[in-house]
Amino acid sequence: MATARIVTWNLERKKPTTPTGAAGVAHLASLDADVLVLTEGRTSYPAGDGHVVWSQPLGRGPEERLVVMWSRQPWRSVDDVGLPDLPPGRFVSATTETPIGPIDVLGVCIPWHMADVQYGARNRKPWEVHIAYLEVFVDVLAGWPNDRPVVVAGDFNQRLTNPMKRDGRYTEPMFRCFEQMDMPTIGVVPDWPREENDHIATSGLTTTNVWAWPNVIDGVRCSDHGGVLIDVEH
Repeated sequence: MATARIVTWNLERKKPTTPTGAAGVAHLASLDADVLVLTEGRTSYPAGDGHVVWSQPLGRGPEERLVVMWSRQPWRSVDDVGLPDLPPGRFVSATTETPIGPIDVLGVCIPWHMADVQYGARNRKPWEVHIAYLEVFVDVLAGWPNDRPVVVAGDFNQRLTNPMKRDGRYTEPMFRCFEQMDMPTIGVVPDWPREENDHIATSGLTTTNVWAWPNVIDGVRCSDHGGVLIDVEH
């Protein structure tokens, strides 16, 4: 049976012209993905034989985007807003053809728990911006058409089985947001003995394989995150 491969990884704003950025891009190319959702990425990542869309800029540099999505096939119905109340620059959605048919892909970079606390405006409490994003994104998902399979992928900024993060104030908004979707990347997955912040959630698909890799590839530190992929069938 045909499958589609979905990959997500945070590349920590690495330039593809540097040794670390080039190593990360080369590793992604080796994964034979149908769809890549890259967070803390750049518009200059090589598209190869594929097609790229990205989120709105956030003033971090002309090439930097918090979400960059690549597909083997052209994207259509591209949206970098979601809902007007969704914080800008952290979302892009589009539809692409895959070996198992069309899939709606939503790329996200959910704010980390210290957003606008340690950096930025410094006028928020820990988790405040993170939870505020989820409280709007749940409405994005609630209003999404269900006539095609849906994938949400990117940096969720929670290790959802970490005992230190089980306080319901933090996990409950996340699980409520994705309660109608499967999230096969929760927990420890093969070949990488810890859960990461990068996740993939699906609706209307069956996951046949989950695999992760560390942030260091062949001795090169490519990111501060490990990455994860899933194979799905419809």
